[in-house]
Amino acid sequence: GGGTFGIVTSVYLQLHDYQPFSTLRFGTAALEQCGLPLSNPNYVASRAMNSTHWNFIIDFYHRPETLGVSKEASARCSAPAQNPTLLLHSCYGQGARDVFVQAWKRYISGQAAALTSAGMSQTDINIAIDCIDTAVANAPDVPDFASFSFMGPDDPAPGKTRDFPPPSYTSVTENVANILVPTTFLESNKEVIVDLLSQEFPPASYWAFGESSSMAQDQSIGLTPGYRQAGVMLVMPLSYLDENFYTAVFPRMYDTTGTNFPPFIGSNHAGPNTRGPLTSDWTKPCPLEWTTAERDDKCISLQETIWGSEMLKRLESIKTTVDPDFMFDCYGCVGNSLPPEEKTAVDGAMFHHFHVGLLIATLTAWLWNI
Repeated sequence: GGGTFGIVTSVYLQLHDYQPFSTLRFGTAALEQCGLPLSNPNYVASRAMNSTHWNFIIDFYHRPETLGVSKEASARCSAPAQNPTLLLHSCYGQGARDVFVQAWKRYISGQAAALTSAGMSQTDINIAIDCIDTAVANAPDVPDFASFSFMGPDDPAPGKTRDFPPPSYTSVTENVANILVPTTFLESNKEVIVDLLSQEFPPASYWAFGESSSMAQDQSIGLTPGYRQAGVMLVMPLSYLDENFYTAVFPRMYDTTGTNFPPFIGSNHAGPNTRGPLTSDWTKPCPLEWTTAERDDKCISLQETIWGSEMLKRLESIKTTVDPDFMFDCYGCVGNSLPPEEKTAVDGAMFHHFHVGLLIATLTAWLWNI
């Protein structure tokens, strides 16, 4: 996802129990492969089936009790932001995937009347119910997520995970923004998210925010409130962050009445062109046609969209205390957006310390050899 650890002096791993792992590639693309012509504009029930699928996903991960599923069972599964129409559900624990499968079958059976009135035949409804069994039959038998997603038979170093995404000359997310949608907004405005996800070209969606993410911390972690309050992360094109978004949608997601800008961008794979609205007017988007320098000067920075004004100030204070010479300075990281004059002073300090260190090392070697 980017970023840097600096110098790692020690590592403490608190691992989960190694439990059975199962996967399931399922979504509207899978339903189409089973025989439902959802991409056919003449198929009258296409919109209804799309919406039904996404309503189920939202309910399974955020309102599982409405499906007869416990919160604990729901939390055993998650789905990363990969194929928008073929979600990769990964489940941990004995029988965890079966809970998802049976919940889908019950849900579609319960929606039969609504789907019928939308023009869907009983034959097609049965296909939708049984299709998930086909997805289970096609799922690979792998021991864990790393083996499934990051290892393959043609890897140059068998048994080692490969780079994913692979190295590239440009960012794979240069034209998109990872929007963190708060759980409260998701649950009270479910139709807005369902409409977005039911488009012909839907955004990728990340479903890995369990209920515990809002409280699992030791008060010394830089995870943003945006992540802790999120219900889903949508990988939207930068063009979505227009004036309509900042005037009609954003204020309903986050509190914009104060002076602190809220964190709403996911840091994982954050794109280099992502900015917030104008600093002077939070209802106006940052024009993409501006130069990088102009956008940096007049728009909410990438760092501020990720951590928010309040947390960013705290992190910058820690940064300047712990690393006053900015030995660790990476693009998009905390402190990287210093004004040019301060940046020059820092670079000079780094140059000075480098030469002092080199002199000390040289004298030490000379004295050692006497």
